[in-house]
Amino acid sequence: ACASFHKGELATMSPREWAGAQAGQPTLVVTDPPRQGMSAALVKQLRRLAPDRIVYVSCNPAPQARDCAALCDSLTAPGKVGPGGARYRLAGVRPVDMFPHTPHIEAVALLLRE
Repeated sequence: ACASFHKGELATMSPREWAGAQAGQPTLVVTDPPRQGMSAALVKQLRRLAPDRIVYVSCNPAPQARDCAALCDSLTAPGKVGPGGARYRLAGVRPVDMFPHTPHIEAVALLLRE
C-alpha cells in the first residue's frame, strides 16, 4: 500500500511504541487539537516522533502560533533529532473560511522537518 492511516492519542505513546504499533516511522502527522491547542507534552512528543511533515489544523490561531513556535525553536540542530526532538520550519499557514458570514476560520499550517 502507498499510504496507511492511523488514528491515535499521540500524547500517550512513546515514539517507539507508535512506530511499532503503526508499522514504521510516520512521514506525515495531521493534528487538529482542541481550541486550547496542544499541551507542552504533546509538542515534545511530536518533536521526538520526528515526522517529515506536520499539518496543524486549528480553529484558534493564538494557540496554533504558540505551538508552531515551540515546534520551530532551535533546541536541535537542523537535520538532527536530538534530546529535544526534531526541529521544524513553518512553510506556510492558510486560513480557510468554513463558516461564511461569521468571524470564525480554520487555519491550516504546514511544518517541515529541517
